[in-house]
This record gives sequence, structure tokens and C-alpha cells, in this order.
Amino acid sequence: MLPFFAPRAVEKCREHTQELCRQLIREFIEDGQADIAENYARQIPPRIIAAILGIDPDRVDDFTTWVQGALELGLQDPEIREHYADIIRNFFVGEIKDRMENPSDDLISFLLEAEIDGEPVPMPVIRGNVGLMLDEPELIPTAAEDTMLGDR
Repeated sequence: MLPFFAPRAVEKCREHTQELCRQLIREFIEDGQADIAENYARQIPPRIIAAILGIDPDRVDDFTTWVQGALELGLQDPEIREHYADIIRNFFVGEIKDRMENPSDDLISFLLEAEIDGEPVPMPVIRGNVGLMLDEPELIPTAAEDTMLGDR
């Protein structure tokens, strides 16, 4: 994943990130008030992550709600966490299937095309990397014995 997050690659996100911040600030001006935590700081990370993952801009509000539900509201209520985690998992299963048929320049497509020692990246690793295991880290595959991955 390192090449996807190298400085030159990340630079491509700068303009989108700046425009998102400007848009959120314009909304404050239009509303005449602002809750900086709720309407600014909490909005930026999931929206930028959505862009990196290649999520359709029409679904970004949904994605933001799901992430906040799983990671924030879900901290206090396991049922809420599981509800939103299920939504996220199901959503990304569809996104992965779509990228298999319609590759793009997003992180999901990058992972689907990536190789480790000449072999495709295993699907559980791809799912884990796009956030399908938010609240179940024990499902992320681990080696049962010492294993070489590349030169490590």
C-alpha cells in the first residue's frame, strides 16, 4: 500500500481536501453558525477516506454516517456498532465486486491489482484494508506460524 500513499500519490488528494474544507466553511457562513467539532472536524476524515476508496460522491453522506455510527456511537452501544459495521461490510463487498469488473484509480482497485511475491493479495487482506473488520479485528488473518512476506 505504500506506493498508494507516497507523497506524489497523496498530493493528488490535496485539491479535493482543500475544496472539501472550503465547502464546509461556506456552509457555516450560509447557516450563520457552526459546531466546529460536529460540522467540520468530524466530517473531514470519513469524506477523504471515501474519496481515497473511490466511493461514489452521491454515497459520501451515507458513508460518513455509517463510519460515525460504527466508530463513535458504537463505542457506547454494541448493537449500534454492529448495525453500522454490517452496513459497511455489505457495502464494501459490493464495492469490491464492482472494482473487480470496473477497476479505477482508487485504493480498492489498487489492492485488487496488487501482488505479494507475484501472487494476488488475498481477499481477506483486501477486505481488512478497506475497513470491513472495524469492530472484529480478530477476523483479520494472522499467520499461524512464522511466515515470510516479501523480505520480512
